[in-house]
Amino acid sequence: ADRTAEATAPSNEAEEAAKLARDAAEPSHEGPAARRGGAETDSDHDTEPGPSVEEHFRGMLAIKKMSGDGNCLFHALGENTGESGACLRALIIPYLRENAEAEEDEEQVQAWLQESQYLQSDPGHWGGDTAIISFTRIRRE
Repeated sequence: ADRTAEATAPSNEAEEAAKLARDAAEPSHEGPAARRGGAETDSDHDTEPGPSVEEHFRGMLAIKKMSGDGNCLFHALGENTGESGACLRALIIPYLRENAEAEEDEEQVQAWLQESQYLQSDPGHWGGDTAIISFTRIRRE
């Protein structure tokens, strides 16, 4: 599909959201789907092409507008739980600090403590993978 023809500005927010959803549903690349298992194209093995990322997640994800305040992770998590991003951030920071010692190695302990300090030092600092892990653990407890 020629995306240059779609370059006109949407007239309102609903049209913009619909355009984003359409664009996300369309594969953004040409050519065959990615191969499974990281197989090389010159491999002696007969490989079956796997689905593209777009095909795999079609209908399972939604594109949402997020504020540009550095809290997109927390807002996104809150979309599913019904909690505010600020509430989740306030829940995750102490969890990181209080549970760092339970991690398997010193490198991970330090990563958790650093993430806690980083998030606490500025309400606009982005959350990373340790914040996601801690969120899932909080929900399992």
